[in-house]
Amino acid sequence: MTDKNSLFYGIHYIYADKKAFQGYKAGNRFPEGSTIVVDYFNIKPGSDADGPKNMVVMMRKDKRQKETAGWLFAGYGADGKPSGLDPVSTCFGCHQKDAAQRDHVISTIKDFKL
Repeated sequence: MTDKNSLFYGIHYIYADKKAFQGYKAGNRFPEGSTIVVDYFNIKPGSDADGPKNMVVMMRKDKRQKETAGWLFAGYGADGKPSGLDPVSTCFGCHQKDAAQRDHVISTIKDFKL
């Protein structure tokens, strides 16, 4: 993401546990307990290289999370402390708008180097 005004500006590294990776391979249909973590890094000025870490976000498929279509969202700053962002309005709002047809996960199998 190259828009410096975006919360998600920078280089992203996506990590998926075994359940989540099965979900990606099944066309973004994720089983209960799937966990996805994304590390966000700023872009080092004048290059395409990683700069300082910006934040870490996590999604876990959890059917108890009724407000967010069965997903638990959590965000952390570069210091590892909770970001304080509202997971319903901030996280789920975008996931609902951009990826409702993909089980609310914006990334797809095409985002992984296999």
